[in-house]
Formats: sequence, C-alpha cells, structure tokens
Amino acid sequence: MNILLIGFEHEIDFVYQTIKNRTYIKETVLWDKNGGPDCLTYEFLSQFDCIIIAIIDSETSENLFTLVSLIRDDDSHIIDFYRLYQACMPFMKADRIMTNHPEQKYDGMILGISHAEVGLIPRCFDGSFCNLAVTSQDIYFNLKTLEYCLANYPEKISNLKYLILDLYDYTYFNYDTSLTKNVVNYYDLGGYIGAHNFDRNKHFRVTFETVIADIFADRFHGITDPMVSLWNELFPNIYTQYDYLEFPFITTTYLRTKMIQDKDIENYYANTSIVEKIFHNTIQENIQHFYALLDLAYRIAPQTKIYLILLPRNFQAQQKGNALYPQYTQWKEMFETILEEANKIYPFTYLNFKDHEISKEMKYYYDVSHFNYYGAVTFSKLLNSMIKN
Repeated sequence: MNILLIGFEHEIDFVYQTIKNRTYIKETVLWDKNGGPDCLTYEFLSQFDCIIIAIIDSETSENLFTLVSLIRDDDSHIIDFYRLYQACMPFMKADRIMTNHPEQKYDGMILGISHAEVGLIPRCFDGSFCNLAVTSQDIYFNLKTLEYCLANYPEKISNLKYLILDLYDYTYFNYDTSLTKNVVNYYDLGGYIGAHNFDRNKHFRVTFETVIADIFADRFHGITDPMVSLWNELFPNIYTQYDYLEFPFITTTYLRTKMIQDKDIENYYANTSIVEKIFHNTIQENIQHFYALLDLAYRIAPQTKIYLILLPRNFQAQQKGNALYPQYTQWKEMFETILEEANKIYPFTYLNFKDHEISKEMKYYYDVSHFNYYGAVTFSKLLNSMIKN
C-alpha cells in the first residue's frame, strides 16, 4: 500500500497512531493556515494507491477532498479521515463507551443531561467511571439507556458501586424530550434511539423512522461503500485502539476554556416552556420512569450507592431566573416532594449544588448553565470527595 497523507501538522499524529501499518504512509504533505503546497498535481497524486486527508475542521477537509478528487479524477481511494472516524463510530453513545476496553468493568456510571455530559469528568473520580449523559436526555431516556446497557453489556455494569444521576433542574419531571424540537439533536448526538412519544410531537410531520433514516443518511452523505471498505482495511481496530472517551468525537472537553462575561448573564433567558406550563401527564409518566430507573439500578447491583444531583448554574444567572419566574418556588417544592416519596422506598442521596460556592466563580463557566473545562474538573473532584466519604 502506497499512501499520501495530507493534513495540519498537529492533526496527522492520530493517523500515525491508529493506522494498521505506518510504513504504508510513503509521503506526508503538511497544510497550514496560509494555504496548501503547490505539489498537488495530477502526476503527483497519481503515484499513490490511497490519499488520506487528516483535517478536523469539516469545511476545510471537505473542500480539500473535493479539490483532490477533481485533480485525481477519482474519489474511491480518498479518505476524509476525521469524517470517516465519526461516521463509522457506533451510533449510540452507550455503544461507543461500553464497547471500549472490553475487559473493563465500571465502578460508577453517570447519567443525565448536558450539565453532567460536560460537567462530570470520569477520570476525576476514584475507580472506573463512564459518562452516559447526553444533551437533552430526559428521565425516560436515562432509564432506556440503563436498560440497554443491562441487555447488551451486563458484565460491564454488574458491579456498579455508584450511580450518579443528573436531574437538571426542579422542572425535570415536567420534561419529555420526545415532544420537543430538541429530540432530533438528541438522537444525532448519540442518545438512545427510541420513539417514546414522538408520534405526538407537534414540531414534526414525519415519522420517527424517517427522522432516524435521515440522520443516518446525513452522516454517510458522500461516503461510498469502497471508502468504508478501505477505511476498515487501514484502521481495523481504531475504536478499541484509541479511547472512545465520553464524547461523539475525540473528546474536546479540554477545549472548553471559554469563560462567561457579564453580558452573558445579562442576556440569560430561562427555558420558559417547562417553567411556565405544567404538563401533568408528563410529570406522572416521569415519576413512573424514575421509580423504574431506581428499581433497575438496585436490581443490577444491590450494593450501588445512588446520588441524585443538581449541578449549579452560574449564581447570578440563577438568581435572575428566580426573580423572573417565581414559579421556581413551586417547582422546587413539587420536585423535592417527589424525591422524598421515592426515598421512602429506594435509598439514595440527594445533593443540591444550586447555591454552592462554586456557582459564584465565573471562571468556572463556559456559559451560564454549563461548566467549562476548569469548572468541570473542579466540580468533579468536589463530587468525588463527597461520595468517597
């Protein structure tokens, strides 16, 4: 095999780390922000059996792929490395994480919504933890994710010591992702593939099956079977060879270094739909799912210690939301009443960090609701110290 590798200097290392045989790469052409080299001619490109483009930025890589395929007059032996890496990865986050490190058994599992997805870092906890939180993951989909892991990876979760469940906010029992506009994004980000109440979603006029088919089609748009075959030949063990980690792509948690400014707090606008309206059927249904989730967790591993947590928004933003929406007081009472009743049957620890001192440090926040990398590390270590003791 005679391969040409093209890419930014800091983005080609991953190719060298994961390709079946490094000696296949006969020549490397570096691209930089000032432009590309002048050697990309038909004569030069025709020397190679395969061309690998290793550029993370999708627009840049797509444009270069198009250019190279036009010069060479063939795209069947051109690989857009990072696009194929993402497209060929298992669709659901649960599969991506559970199939990684086949022999590993998990001591702890994290479930929840985006706050936990970006705010809880498994390596900051003692023992082996997995983070299965996904943006917009409601109580029902948390339950289905746990059921899916039990059905498909029972040996990996049979000895769970800790289950951390992010409950988002006091309105969490009023929230059904399958009825919202965000549901497609939830599926696309690796959430559990299930319809739930999608047939009653007023935001879409298509079937659940059509939505999922469209997501798959979009993921593989422009990727042909020969490209996939060549990818599998060159990178046969890439997902076990390199961590799936906790994110749909190579983890970018460490890049979340942005810090919120005063203007972000000024522009903060709470999610009024689930604050202002009470969806009684959703609340009752979620209570049932919540009980089922707790019951399942203890059936999987009776020794499990369950921690129900509320991660803090930025304190100033939280205070602004409380002032704008006095309903939060009623939501808090309803929320904690539900937990109190459940706690009579199932032992768990409820940790409310909404007013914790960490929420007053702007340097910890990527936006008003989510930690940046430094906030996530700090909070994860804080939570670890609490559950450890």
